[in-house]
Amino acid sequence: MNTAIVYMTQHGCTEKAATELSRILPGKTELFNLYKVSAPDLNPYDTIVIGGSIHYGRIQAGLQKFCNEHRGELMYKNLGLFICCMETGKNAEAEFENAFEEPLRRHAIAKGIFGGEFNLKKMTSFERVVIRHIAGVKDNTSRIDLDAIRSFAGQLISVAQAQ
Repeated sequence: MNTAIVYMTQHGCTEKAATELSRILPGKTELFNLYKVSAPDLNPYDTIVIGGSIHYGRIQAGLQKFCNEHRGELMYKNLGLFICCMETGKNAEAEFENAFEEPLRRHAIAKGIFGGEFNLKKMTSFERVVIRHIAGVKDNTSRIDLDAIRSFAGQLISVAQAQ
């Protein structure tokens, strides 16, 4: 399995999830944080994983742009999609649906909601005020779902082994 994990992270949660996923996946796995590097050439990879975090109900615009610009290529790859968010249940599912367009969601062989975290030290003062007021969070909070990451990896691995 030759995998590229393409992601964007604002406060580090998605990077933690992507790094954990990369540890689990067999074969060569490379991480590409689109905040730090330009979009990778997807040709060398048979599996592409795309992940981002949800802020104010939306995924990063740069990740949406990447998906739009590479949609044609992505439709010919094993594709996994994930988000990191603090919502749960139907609210988290709605955020996932809003994050990725239907053709990509339909094509994806693995879909994941990996939980999230509030890292107040990495937030702007405005973000801290909003989080404290809306979510009632006064301290750093982490709800990264390692079981969801393992399950996602299992889905990718089982499809790759079947090919």
